[in-house]
Amino acid sequence: MPEKDMSLEHLEELYRIEEEYWWHLSKRRIVTDLLEKYVPPPAVLLEVGVGAGGNLLHFQGMGYTAKGYDILPEAVQYCRKRGLADVEEHNINQPWPVEPESVDVVIMLDVLEHIEDPGIVLSHVHRALKPGGCAVLTVPACKWLMGPWDEMLGHQRRYSGKGLKRDLGDAGFSACQISGWNVISFFPAVVIRSLRKLRPKPHGGEFPKVSKLVNSLLLTVNKFERLMIRKNIKLIFGLSIVGVFKK
Repeated sequence: MPEKDMSLEHLEELYRIEEEYWWHLSKRRIVTDLLEKYVPPPAVLLEVGVGAGGNLLHFQGMGYTAKGYDILPEAVQYCRKRGLADVEEHNINQPWPVEPESVDVVIMLDVLEHIEDPGIVLSHVHRALKPGGCAVLTVPACKWLMGPWDEMLGHQRRYSGKGLKRDLGDAGFSACQISGWNVISFFPAVVIRSLRKLRPKPHGGEFPKVSKLVNSLLLTVNKFERLMIRKNIKLIFGLSIVGVFKK
């Protein structure tokens, strides 16, 4: 399946499930805590890679002046359906159509791993942020887990904490806080993805379906991760990494 078609399929699924699926909600709540801690509203927030707009709508509801970019025109259309006006179609590898030092916080949730040359995009982040402004990022963790799932989703890499710090440091940022998250999925993912490497089979890249009960249980478990991250207790592993970096 062509990459664009897969992107559109993933986007449509995201629009359907991101307001209730545990992974999306857990990530949004962790990022919300970090925003309130490091760059509370009112402030100018720019999200790049807005997807179907659920996160940006939430940030706007928190009191941020919310702006967004996405490479897919369909993503902009989904944002329009949600009532988000200040969203543009833009390739974030190209210079950003924003005034230098005009943004308080840039959000990149599971975006950087898709970028062939992250240094270029991070230079645009640095240019857009005010002095003392922050970038809040999530990326997939564990480079050794790279496999068919990542390739299906268009990932160029998975990250270690050191690798993420290095890339952000090279772009002129210092780490305020960095932690693993999604610990509960770590061991099942290691088993399942290792087996898939041994016996590859077609996979659509969709999020695993769970019952309402399991979804609720996973959200409950994530509350403990969220509490630890809120208290700046670093989780040493997890299927993903979340970080806050200051210009």
